[in-house]
Amino acid sequence: STNDAIMSFKTTDNTWLYTNFFDKEGKRRAYVGLDRNLSSYTIGIENGTDKIVVPRGKLGLGELNPLSPLSIKSTNDAIMSFKTTDNTWLYTNFFDKEGKRRAYVGLDRNLSSYIIGIENGTDKIVVPRGNVGIGELNPFYKFEWSNGTHNGFLDFTFSGNAIGSRTGNLGFWTNGGEKMTILKNGNIGIGTTKTGSHRLAVEGSIGAREIKVQASGWSDFVFYEDYKLPTLKEVEAHINEKGHLKDIPNAAEVEKEGFYLGNMNAKLLQKIEELTLYTIQQEKKIEDFKEKEDIQEAKIEMLLKRLVKLEAKM
Repeated sequence: STNDAIMSFKTTDNTWLYTNFFDKEGKRRAYVGLDRNLSSYTIGIENGTDKIVVPRGKLGLGELNPLSPLSIKSTNDAIMSFKTTDNTWLYTNFFDKEGKRRAYVGLDRNLSSYIIGIENGTDKIVVPRGNVGIGELNPFYKFEWSNGTHNGFLDFTFSGNAIGSRTGNLGFWTNGGEKMTILKNGNIGIGTTKTGSHRLAVEGSIGAREIKVQASGWSDFVFYEDYKLPTLKEVEAHINEKGHLKDIPNAAEVEKEGFYLGNMNAKLLQKIEELTLYTIQQEKKIEDFKEKEDIQEAKIEMLLKRLVKLEAKM
């Protein structure tokens, strides 16, 4: 042509017939190809190493062998393609230079659901229907993860927040170790995973400004009229025989089994109330003794006065 571009018709191999467009330096800039059987074609535009091709009805931007109706290869050899993967979903896929899909965005044909995914080998991060799944391809909750065996989830709702496990224990780890565990039966362990029958088990001490115990019974029965208060001799006999107060566990039992805080406080209150009754009894005895002592002193004083009078008459 007048600008020194060259158009040529030639076969490049035994299959394809090309129409090529060269610049004045002899570099091919564009081409149209058709195979000899008229069953496939390709259109291409070249600019250095960048190419735009349309083989077999698929458009490739920098990708010479597009996998879908539209495939785009970046300078680092990653490929983005637009294609349908089944009869329902339309995906935008991102491939690495080895042809492995690394990320995708999907939308179903009815526009009723969508999914975003990131793949790294067998690990996947997906966002279908607004739920996020890490290793879980069909998350039911807002945020759900799976290690292939157990599933955990974090769910935020209008009524409150939830965090839990659908299939096993839920563990919280810091500094390489599991520090708190919510067992699948609902028990919680802090510093331990063995909770026994306890709803909360703590390996270590607990510090708090205030602890409220919802006790099921209290010890006011000590003050009932029908309560049989043990005598101090009975208390002494029990101590001499057992080595501890009645209804109070001994040291060996506490070391082996521990004790329930609410129950122990009730037992200790029972002993305090019994001690109060003993004190009242002693106070009454002392007052009675003092009253009798005052009477005796009055009698002695009266006798002394009479004695003085008798001595005066003698």
